[in-house]
Amino acid sequence: MRSPNLEKEETEIIETLLMREKMRLCPLYWRILAFLTDGLLVAFLLSDLLRACDFLHSLYWLANPIYHGVFVAMGFIILYGVYEIFFVCLCKMSLAKLVFRIKIIDIYLADCPNRAILLKRLGLKIVVFLCPFLWFVVFKNPYHRAWHEEKSKSLLVLF
Repeated sequence: MRSPNLEKEETEIIETLLMREKMRLCPLYWRILAFLTDGLLVAFLLSDLLRACDFLHSLYWLANPIYHGVFVAMGFIILYGVYEIFFVCLCKMSLAKLVFRIKIIDIYLADCPNRAILLKRLGLKIVVFLCPFLWFVVFKNPYHRAWHEEKSKSLLVLF
């Protein structure tokens, strides 16, 4: 459980950061659109990969629909991680964030965090992906920061 003093301190830091740097906070619907766009891109990539792998039909355990569903879900999560890692190392944001002009900043540096913090954020994002009830944290705070953003001390702004 976070202390109220820490939340108040982070709120003051974010408010002064937005005022001083003249940044606009990313709206919630843009964040949702960027997340869905990334998911759609990864889903298209996964469907192409599964269609290209003809040898998967010969595996007898994939004939079971439950195993097939788990295989596809795990493939999606792994491919999503690889997709995010590739774009984090390339341009420090995902492709959808680049299209929607969303920038990830560190609340203490007012600049893009280093790759270690971004990879920590990605790991926490995959945990949130596996536990969707953690998304409800977004509606709790006024800046719509998700759980993985609070833990990695980052914020999404428009550039």
